[in-house]
Amino acid sequence: MKNSKIVTFYSYKGGVGRTMSLANVAFLAALDGLKVLVMDWDMEAPGLAYYFRGLHDAAEAKSLKNTRGLLDIFWDWSASAELAQSDADVQELFEGVESGEVFAKCIRPLVGPGLFNRQLKLDYISAGAMTIGAEGLLYEDALSKFSWNDFFEKYAGGSVLEYLKNWAKTEYDLILIDSRTGFADVAGICTMQMPDEVALCFVLNRQNIDGIARVSAAIRERRNEEIGLLAVPMRFSGGVGESSEISDAKARAVSELARTGGFSTLAVQEDIRNLAIPSVENLPSYETLAPFIAADPKFDQLTFNYRQLASRLVGQEVKIPEISSKTIELVRRRLQPRHATEEFLENLTVRQSESAVSDLQLLIQSALESIVNEEYIDPDYVKALVKASDGVADESGDLTEVISIKMAAVDLLRAMAVVYPSEWRLHLIDKLSDVVDFHGFGLEYESQLALLEELDFLLSSSSTTNLKLRRIEFRRKAAWIYVDALNVDALKRTIGEINGLRKDLSGAKLALDQSMEVVAIDVDVLRLKAEVEFQRKSYPAARSELTKALALIEHALKNDEASSLSRMIFSIHIRFTEIPRPFVSPREAAEHAVAAASNGWMSQRIVIRFTSLCRIVLGSACDVLAVKFCESLFGSDGRVKIQLGNYYGRYPEQALDFFKVVRELVAIVSKHEDMARVFSICDSLSEAASSVRKGLIRRRRTVNEKDWEALENEFNLLTGLFTRVGVHVETHTSVLENRFFMRAVPGRFREEDE
Repeated sequence: MKNSKIVTFYSYKGGVGRTMSLANVAFLAALDGLKVLVMDWDMEAPGLAYYFRGLHDAAEAKSLKNTRGLLDIFWDWSASAELAQSDADVQELFEGVESGEVFAKCIRPLVGPGLFNRQLKLDYISAGAMTIGAEGLLYEDALSKFSWNDFFEKYAGGSVLEYLKNWAKTEYDLILIDSRTGFADVAGICTMQMPDEVALCFVLNRQNIDGIARVSAAIRERRNEEIGLLAVPMRFSGGVGESSEISDAKARAVSELARTGGFSTLAVQEDIRNLAIPSVENLPSYETLAPFIAADPKFDQLTFNYRQLASRLVGQEVKIPEISSKTIELVRRRLQPRHATEEFLENLTVRQSESAVSDLQLLIQSALESIVNEEYIDPDYVKALVKASDGVADESGDLTEVISIKMAAVDLLRAMAVVYPSEWRLHLIDKLSDVVDFHGFGLEYESQLALLEELDFLLSSSSTTNLKLRRIEFRRKAAWIYVDALNVDALKRTIGEINGLRKDLSGAKLALDQSMEVVAIDVDVLRLKAEVEFQRKSYPAARSELTKALALIEHALKNDEASSLSRMIFSIHIRFTEIPRPFVSPREAAEHAVAAASNGWMSQRIVIRFTSLCRIVLGSACDVLAVKFCESLFGSDGRVKIQLGNYYGRYPEQALDFFKVVRELVAIVSKHEDMARVFSICDSLSEAASSVRKGLIRRRRTVNEKDWEALENEFNLLTGLFTRVGVHVETHTSVLENRFFMRAVPGRFREEDE
């Protein structure tokens, strides 16, 4: 290569394949005999070294994660410049960068010995070490505190970059920079100050095209055509037989890069034709180099396209020499999924579910093996894996799969907590809490209890009030599982544990929300004691505990209806209605049903219990309570009528029960002396009944004739009753509507029927 060259690989958005392209170009150029340096300037999310893992052993891969790099250079320069007191101090600073010694100390070879017939010159400068500066700041903290403005304005940082450029071009034929995305300070350095050329990497969507065009315009305006620009489409699926959508996207890219980006139309068209990197199916989930996944690199389309790009960048044809089968086998073995870049993990959520889940599980298993084998694993990588597991789980519609993904992340955090307990215990607690709180309903009782016991153990050494409260919360969850499992002995034991933990909070200074949480604990204990009495069939004792719980909540609320405690009132009133009648009078049970219906927090749960609550109210034979119940139910919330229609209009048995109980309810409500209130209630009930019928019509084809006849008869009786009160009922029986809702759909059920 006649002249050394610095080329920046830039993309406006992540996930386009920029880093993979740079890595392959670097490797192919080095394989052809060029001296190549790659620099990881993606300082917010470094990961360039991952692509070269197969070229060295595991020990070197580990050491590459903690090697001095760019941030070390800039941090040390700024710190030394700040402390410089004399011309001699300044001279000493400049001597370090003029000689290149500062930069040479950061160089690490990416190719291990013995892989190829001759030793390749492929070197790497990282984004920075795990700790930065004399202060030993964590990389992330140092990066957030580093002032690029001071670096350039106060400490002549521009000269450091010039010396870095000169040193690199003296030592290497080709220098490749992996740039930060967007318009960050680092991206500006990489696109405007450092390079001779910029490879603008993009996919054919509007956001990428517009962003690249704007960056191109900014570079041309700043550098007056001093920097060569190349348009490099990624994940490209054009060519013979391309779709109209691809053709339109290409045309838009050509137009926008010419109009805004300053390219000539011919130049963009040639770049798209000659430099595009194709979209390839069934690529391995791990970051790698194309020649090592190809059956034959010389005939591999992806390798060919990377070679085309490399040839264009170095200004001469790049050849691909024979790679021995022994080398390919060794590299592939090293490349079996171990780790992935954060960029790859972020993109998992947009992949097809089955593929994403499989890849993620392999990566988590690989990370687990690394921990078990006492190999170093980057904490940020573990966090990225856990974050990716959340994203992939959120995209899955299969509860079993979701739980499997979540539990794989739990296993990973368990392993980290064993090795680094102080750093990872809270992470494990949070993830276990997530599984228990949001997915526990999908687990068997035994599995839920096992997770809750693990949480109790992890929180047993906690000293802060918040963590103590969390521990009690999980014991409460365990207690309610024992209620459902009818395990009285375990329930009594757990109540004792909760009481013991509650005593530890006595005398503690609590914030308002913590005080309310303590009240919730006391209420729950009373409710749990009531459940013990229910299971013993000691109903007077159960009633006594529920009464105390209700009084405690009402005292604590003090008109604060927004408190989460108000939600517990519903469950207590419902439980009162379930006490057998000899121990609670019909009127008292009806009063509790009315109180439950008054709880606006729990409208959906009220809807599910509507028919049973109605029967309790009807059992009192009191029109005043029936009116109160209906007014409490509907209030000012129109959603309840819709929810009743959605719930009871799905199955004929439920709908029939609904029509019957509403008919009885209307009969007793209509006896009330205030006809204005009666009319309002009946109007709401008629809308709900009409909505239920509408749902049934949508499912008419799934209802047999006998059931449909019974439903029609009951609805007609209800309609007649409403008519006598003076309320109109929408019957949904027009020819047009019936055709719409009852039309057969050939070859499949309708979505509503499913």
